[in-house]
Amino acid sequence: MPKYNYELAGIDMQMIMPFQMKISRESYYFVKEGSSENYNKTKEEKLDISFQSTDALPELPSNGIWIEDTYYTILNGKQTMFYRNHFSKPPYAMVIEEDDKICCKYIDNKENIFLHTSDILNHIGIEALLLNHSAFLLHASLIRQEDKAILFTAPCGTGKSTQAELWAKYKDSDILNGDRAALRCQDGQWRAYGMPFAGTSRIYRNESAPVAAVVVLEQGQKNEIRKLSGREALGRLLPECSCRRWDADFMGQMADLLIRLLDEIPIYLLSCLPDEDAVELLYTTLKKDERL
Repeated sequence: MPKYNYELAGIDMQMIMPFQMKISRESYYFVKEGSSENYNKTKEEKLDISFQSTDALPELPSNGIWIEDTYYTILNGKQTMFYRNHFSKPPYAMVIEEDDKICCKYIDNKENIFLHTSDILNHIGIEALLLNHSAFLLHASLIRQEDKAILFTAPCGTGKSTQAELWAKYKDSDILNGDRAALRCQDGQWRAYGMPFAGTSRIYRNESAPVAAVVVLEQGQKNEIRKLSGREALGRLLPECSCRRWDADFMGQMADLLIRLLDEIPIYLLSCLPDEDAVELLYTTLKKDERL
């Protein structure tokens, strides 16, 4: 049975499945096909994910809720997600979460739904797995400058990729990720990780760096910068995080982790133009605040 070792945010995932997975371009640096010889991290750094085909799935419990075409429930004391293609169709798969073990049961002949790693990550609930390891996904462009990570976050179309590209042009920064990055607190330090989600930038590198700052962007008539208060920062960052907003326990843990980030990492609001002066303003500010 094929086994795949997959690394996200420094966490090893071993996937066991009765079919061959397609390693697409965005996953090339995150997945290694073959034996588990590199799967040797401590228990706290490992996730086990298995796939099993079945003739039929159990009846839907009455204690869950539909979120579009996903049914979230507690089945036999474990968090469970049922998936369907359309509200009028029966579920084709269920994913059972138990600590760091995930089991995906799917109807026979539905393997094509899970052929690409991005499809698998969307089904297994990567946001919950990361949260169990003090990590979360942020809609952001991630650059590395002087061995430190700077994350640009904002709603789509605000200029995250543009600012990352300007830093690459004027400061020779490395762009590690173009759309969604992971932030993880480990051993008292926040690190940012490239992830296999890049949007139109097509940049996804399995590399990381200690976090210097998170920068919230907005388009402006001139370049201005200021630090955000904790309440302001929480209001700006939470909408850009990948969350299970229907899950009260998840949102409680997520809020706690975000508040910890805000206590330990400066969050700036950069109202800017797409020019070199915006780069210089932020660079000077980070130098003055001893973040670089």
